[in-house]
Amino acid sequence: MIRLLFVFVFILTWSTSTFGQFQVSENRRFITREGKPFFWLGDTAWELFHRLSKEDATYYFKKRSEQGFTVIQAVAFAELDGLQTPNANGDLPLIDLDPTKPNEKYFAHVDSLITIAGKFGLTIALLPTWGDKVEKSTWGKGPEIFNAKNANTYGKWIGQRFEKKTNLIWIMGGDRNPKNAQQIEIWNALAEGVSAGAGGPNKVLMSFHPQPNALGSAEWFHQSDWLDFNMFQNGHCRDQEHYLKVSTLYNKAPFKPIIDGEPMYEDHPVCFNAKDLGTSSAYDIRKYAYLDLFAGAFGHTYGCHDVWQMYDSTRVGINGPHFSWKIALDLPGANQMKFARELMESKSMLDRIPDQSILIESDETPGERIQATRGKDYVFVYSCVGKRFRLKMGQIPGEKSAFFWVNPRTGEKSTKNNINNTGIQTFTPPTKGYGLDWVMVLESLPDPKPEVKPEPAATEVKPSLEVKVIPEAKPSSGPNQTVAPTTPAAGPEVKVEPKPQATATTPAQASPAPAPTSTPAGTIETKPSSTSTLQANPATTPTVVPEVKPQATPTSTLQTSSATAPMAPTANTAAGNSSATTAQPNK
Repeated sequence: MIRLLFVFVFILTWSTSTFGQFQVSENRRFITREGKPFFWLGDTAWELFHRLSKEDATYYFKKRSEQGFTVIQAVAFAELDGLQTPNANGDLPLIDLDPTKPNEKYFAHVDSLITIAGKFGLTIALLPTWGDKVEKSTWGKGPEIFNAKNANTYGKWIGQRFEKKTNLIWIMGGDRNPKNAQQIEIWNALAEGVSAGAGGPNKVLMSFHPQPNALGSAEWFHQSDWLDFNMFQNGHCRDQEHYLKVSTLYNKAPFKPIIDGEPMYEDHPVCFNAKDLGTSSAYDIRKYAYLDLFAGAFGHTYGCHDVWQMYDSTRVGINGPHFSWKIALDLPGANQMKFARELMESKSMLDRIPDQSILIESDETPGERIQATRGKDYVFVYSCVGKRFRLKMGQIPGEKSAFFWVNPRTGEKSTKNNINNTGIQTFTPPTKGYGLDWVMVLESLPDPKPEVKPEPAATEVKPSLEVKVIPEAKPSSGPNQTVAPTTPAAGPEVKVEPKPQATATTPAQASPAPAPTSTPAGTIETKPSSTSTLQANPATTPTVVPEVKPQATPTSTLQTSSATAPMAPTANTAAGNSSATTAQPNK
């Protein structure tokens, strides 16, 4: 027993130490945590570690947790002069801008915020650096500090520094696309260093955050062992065909999960041109969320223009933010994202696939797009403007299906309606127009089971004696009767002896029976059932005769002569059995 316990503990310890909490699902389409489906609902808080104190970060985590978010994307070497402007505690991340000389006081603050996030059920998607420290480009602060060697060294250090954290996913890149082989080498070196420092590739889940492009991270790293899932960003423009990007990456071999890691932010200048195009709305945000998810993404990241930079009145805003970050936490789109999560988690997640082939209107323009996804026993269809659509039925089991509508703005659900699960059916959302998007949910209904009439209970047939009751031959005998069997023909004659009328008593109260008197051969006394009152001629002396079982066939029945009164119940001939069986006369 002790040996078995030791083996169990060893296997459990080996499995938990060898594999991290987060893994890619067996079908290579989704993310799991401790073997269970994990829905990524992310928020971009790029300046979290750089700008927020522990108290402000706690406020932020609490709010996002209450709103249903599961992942917070944040950066160690932040974008907004993160190397040379101190954090909220006055600490810089590096000594002498050297990636091989990290400042422990700065990273202790990062550590404490990751811990607090975990207490609110949040996972940190950690970028070791923003991309401008590799490629400054025209708008980054930089400075460019990395080469392949020091990137690998820093990667090993930060991987080991946070090796014990269980609420951590790693993201390379940071809004930069590699321009040449040297930059690709730097990112590979950083990723491999993090993996080695954190305990090996099985202990980390990792991706790459690029600028907008055709294939996202897959353009450079799809074949890399360290890239567990693909990520792209959409460029902050309205009504783009990003669902086609998701579809392309979904079908790219080898299969890897796909997510939009930087969507159009809420309250962001549309295409960076607020003067002509205005700023994005909650409706813009919802459309990208549902279209990406239904096209095959395993999760979705929300973003808010005011929140990613942790803007307030004491700071210089980037690209015209309108609200302080604490106020912006409650913008409508942020509060509506939880309805997408609730929908996706309401059904089996790991068998879900995108499927436009079931729609007749499968190729609408981006502004009126209709997108479909399905699992083993359900179908989701998103209609951007409440436009009706036709659906090829029979994709899920059952002769009948039930459908209802979900309002992505409020999370409200309509009543369910049943429909035949055959042919082509037309579905019309409750309302139609700009900003009136709807989700239709179609569910399998179990086929009605055929009515099964219960079989009549089998009745045990006990051997019985078919008798005919005839008048006694002797007039002086009064109520004495001679009972002669009718079957079998050669059966014995049965004589019923009269008994005096007596009050019913229990067997325990009955007097001992008198000694038997002589009776004709084959004559027996019939015993009444325990519920009967015995009637007898008072003038007749009661006698008790031995009980003799007549010879009878098992198929014999009791038949009452038409000349007599209805027969009394037959006696149970098993000695000591007080129960009586009522026989039915032949008809």
